[in-house]
Amino acid sequence: MKIWHEVENLKGKTLETLARKKGFQVLNVTDEWLIMKSQSRGFKRFISRYAIENAFIQLASHGEISRVEIQYNHSDLNSGYLAAVLAAIPGVRYELKPIHLFYEI
Repeated sequence: MKIWHEVENLKGKTLETLARKKGFQVLNVTDEWLIMKSQSRGFKRFISRYAIENAFIQLASHGEISRVEIQYNHSDLNSGYLAAVLAAIPGVRYELKPIHLFYEI
C-alpha cells in the first residue's frame, strides 16, 4: 500500500482523536509533512511523513500498534493525532482502553 497517497487523501478532512474525540482538520499534506489544526485551540501541528510512514510500517508488519508504541517510537508529542491519522487509513481498525490499532490485509 502506498501509505502517503492515503494520507494525501485526508487533506481537507476533519478527523477526531480516538479516545477524547478532539477534532482537528488536515490543512495540507506536503512531500514531508501532514499539517493539521486543532479545532479546540486553533493551533497548527505538524506530523512528519517519516513518523507516519514508520508507524504504518510497524502496524502493517506486526498487524497491530498501540498509542503508547506510537508515542515512544514515532511521535512523542502528537501520538494521539498520529493514531487518528492511521485509523483513517483503509483497512485499519482500532479499539479503545487502551488505544490499539490493527491492520489486516
